[in-house]
Amino acid sequence: MAPFAARAVPLILLAVAAAAQPLFVLPPTTTIEELEAAREQWRDEGPESYVMRYQRTCDCGFCGCDRAYDEPFVVTVESGVVAHVEYLTPYDFFSRPVREEVAANIPTVEGVFDMIADAILWGGGPVHVAYDPETGAPLEAFTLFDYNDYFDEDYNLDVHSVQFMGSEFSDNDDDSGLGGASPVEQFKRAFAQWFAFRPASYKLRFFVECFQFDIPELSFCPPTPELQGPFIVSVEGREAVDIVFAPEANVPPGTPIDPSFVATVIGLFDFIGEALLYNPALTEVQVTYNPQTGVPEYFFYDEVKPLPGFEIAFHTELL
Repeated sequence: MAPFAARAVPLILLAVAAAAQPLFVLPPTTTIEELEAAREQWRDEGPESYVMRYQRTCDCGFCGCDRAYDEPFVVTVESGVVAHVEYLTPYDFFSRPVREEVAANIPTVEGVFDMIADAILWGGGPVHVAYDPETGAPLEAFTLFDYNDYFDEDYNLDVHSVQFMGSEFSDNDDDSGLGGASPVEQFKRAFAQWFAFRPASYKLRFFVECFQFDIPELSFCPPTPELQGPFIVSVEGREAVDIVFAPEANVPPGTPIDPSFVATVIGLFDFIGEALLYNPALTEVQVTYNPQTGVPEYFFYDEVKPLPGFEIAFHTELL
């Protein structure tokens, strides 16, 4: 397989319910011939090792999935085999390990091809797939099962979504591996770089810089400027085990810390990814990544909603 430079692909976050019409535009229906042609393209042009965000959402008692797979996973694939599976949880403070029986059923891209093929051959309903034009990978797959003759529901829906967050990429003169890539490409490559580097435990200096305070709609901002930090966050695995104010913080001793204003590195990546890819209210986004570790050291955005001109910045340093 050829090395794959991470590229911008859509993240699919779907809420589906029985007896409701879909509010999104489905990709085209696919045939088994089209699927197998895309699979061959993936085998020729896709990477052997990659990091992807995978999520399966279903509203269907016949689809063979359960609520254990509703949450998004970060899946690390090495040489075509799933090497590691983690939950991707915003801010990461309530993360927990993926159960072995759940991780064992998380597919690679090849596995997603197999699941789609099974749905097509079963013939329970139309199968809609959006393929990556560069690699053939199925980025979105929707299967609609029509059981209206037997149940009250109008349809049942089974959804697979794949988002590449990074992969093998060739060395170049830019130490960060980002070159002239788009902001989304830079994000995905930095994410992959962090996954390759990440230590079992680390300390992070974290400072959030808000320009409006005590606004209920902006719940991720501290209520007063002095509570912006800086903080020292101690992380073991994916969990923040200790958060304290840095010595230079201008706060009285014993001031409580609200952990919702602080993130681990993975939590910060999740926040930045949402800002870059999925928030149409943003007017400006700036991110600086550490060239050796991929850690986002500076993240700024200027938002027009919920308040015009709202700005926020995060400053981090791996200690």
